[in-house]
Amino acid sequence: MPFAFRGIRFNRWYKNPTQDFPWLASGELPGDSLGDIAPQRCALSVYLIEDDKADLGRVIAALAANQTSPSHFGYALIELQVLSNMGFKFQNHPGDTSDTLVNSWHRDIVELSATRLLDLAQAIQTQGVRDQILEKQVHHLILNSLSANYLDHQKIKITSERLRQKLGLPPKK
Repeated sequence: MPFAFRGIRFNRWYKNPTQDFPWLASGELPGDSLGDIAPQRCALSVYLIEDDKADLGRVIAALAANQTSPSHFGYALIELQVLSNMGFKFQNHPGDTSDTLVNSWHRDIVELSATRLLDLAQAIQTQGVRDQILEKQVHHLILNSLSANYLDHQKIKITSERLRQKLGLPPKK
C-alpha cells in the first residue's frame, strides 16, 4: 500500500507525548506538531511513496536540494488507505523540486478545515511512521541523485559554498 510522505521537524513529534508533557490528556497531541502540517489555502503538500519505499531517498534528496542549507531531514509516512478511509481528498498538483519525476509524485490533501487538520495530525501520531535522516546521509542522498542526473543543477537552492563544492555544484551566483 503506498504512503503519503510529509517532511516534518522530527523533534516536534514526541514518541510519548504524555511523558514529555504530563499535563496532556491521553490521546492528545502537543500543539508543536501542528506547525509541520500548516496548510496553504486549505491544502497540504505530500508526496506519494511506493509501499517498498524504494523511492524514499529520491524524494528526500529532491526536497533537501530545495533547501538553502539541508541538514537532518525528518519525515512522516502514513498509508494512503488510512487517509482515504478517513475521507481525506487528494488532488494531483505538480511539485516544485529540481527532480521532474519526484514532482509528478506530488499531491495535495485538499479541503482541510481546522478539525480535519487535527484529524490528520492524530492519524500521523497514532498510525504513521516518523523518522529522520541525519545530515551526512541527506548529503549522500543528494549526491546520489546528482550522480544519477535526477536533479536539475540549475534549480538546486543550496547556498553553502562548501556543500556545493562537496556536491560538485558550481558556485551560487
